[in-house]
Amino acid sequence: MYQDYPEETIFEDFEEKLFPKQAIGNPILGTKKTIQQFTPEVLTEHHTKWYHAQNIGIGISADISASTLLSWTETLWDKYAKPKLPRPSKRKKITLVDKAFHEVVKKSVQQSHVMLGGIGPARSTDEYFPMILLINYLGGPAMNARLNWVVREKHGLVYQISSSLQAYQDASFLNVYFSCDAAHKGKVMSLLQKECEILLNSGLKASNLEKVKKQYTGNLILQRDHRMNLLLQHVKESFLPDSLSLDAFTQKILSITPAETLTAAQQYLNPAQWSSIVYLPEKES
Repeated sequence: MYQDYPEETIFEDFEEKLFPKQAIGNPILGTKKTIQQFTPEVLTEHHTKWYHAQNIGIGISADISASTLLSWTETLWDKYAKPKLPRPSKRKKITLVDKAFHEVVKKSVQQSHVMLGGIGPARSTDEYFPMILLINYLGGPAMNARLNWVVREKHGLVYQISSSLQAYQDASFLNVYFSCDAAHKGKVMSLLQKECEILLNSGLKASNLEKVKKQYTGNLILQRDHRMNLLLQHVKESFLPDSLSLDAFTQKILSITPAETLTAAQQYLNPAQWSSIVYLPEKES
C-alpha cells in the first residue's frame, strides 16, 4: 500500500541514491524481501542484543512524584539489565554520493513528481542555522512560503510544493519536492531557479529574515505546549548531550544575520549542482 503513494516513495528513492551503500539510505520500514526473512529467532536475538537499560530512555509527562517514578523505572530496569555493549572504536561517518545523479522513472501516476536536492550543512557547521531559515522561507510548511506563493498560488502550476532540510551530525541534505502536470514541469523548474538565484545573489533581506524568524520561532514556542514534543526533546537531549535546549536553539535562530544567510545560500542553494529524481506518467515521453 505504501508503494501506491509516489509523494512518499520518491523521498525514499532519493535518499537511497543520496546515501549509497549505507544504512541511512535504507527504508526504515524495510522491504518485502527483508521482512519476509524475519524469524522468531532473529527477533529474539535483536531484542536481547539491543533492548537493555543502557540503551533505553523513558520520558513521562504526568502528575507523579519523582520518587514514585524512580521506584517504578528501577523495577523495569531489573527486567532489562544487560551487560553494556562495547561501543565501536570509531563511528562510521555518513557520506553522500560524490556525483550528482539525474533519473527519470516511468510510473503509473497521474502527474509528474519531482524531487531535487543536494548536500546541505551538517548540524555542527556555521551554515546550519541560516539554512534552516532559508529552507523555511523557500518552501516551509507555512502557506506564505515563497515557492508555494509564486508557483502554486500565483501561477497555479503545481498541486503541492515544499522544501525541507534533513540534518544529521556530520551530513545533511536539502530537497525541493513538487507534483504537477507533466506539461508544466519545465515552467516550475524555471520559477524555482529564479527564486534560488535571488537568494544566491542577496540572501534573505532584513525584512524577510525577521518575518521568517518570527514565524519559525513562533512554531517552536507552540511546540512547547505539546507535551509529547517537549518530552521527546528532553529524551533526545539525554542521548545527545551536545544538542541545544529549545531556549538555546531559539536564541541561535534569532541571532542569524542577512550576511550569514547569503553565505549559506551561495554554498548550498544552486539547483545546477543538485541531483534529481522524476516520476513521469507512463504515457509521457
